[in-house]
Amino acid sequence: MAGTLAKYYDENDEVPYFRTIGIASVATGVVLALCSPWISRLMRGVH
Repeated sequence: MAGTLAKYYDENDEVPYFRTIGIASVATGVVLALCSPWISRLMRGVH
């Protein structure tokens, strides 16, 4: 993944690169947190 994202990095303007990665990480975390109850119900009975 780092090799794929490296082409978007510009050392003269780093803010958009890190902002995008940060927003994507937070969005992924929120989606997982919202899906957690549903996933737990699907896994009921799994040991």
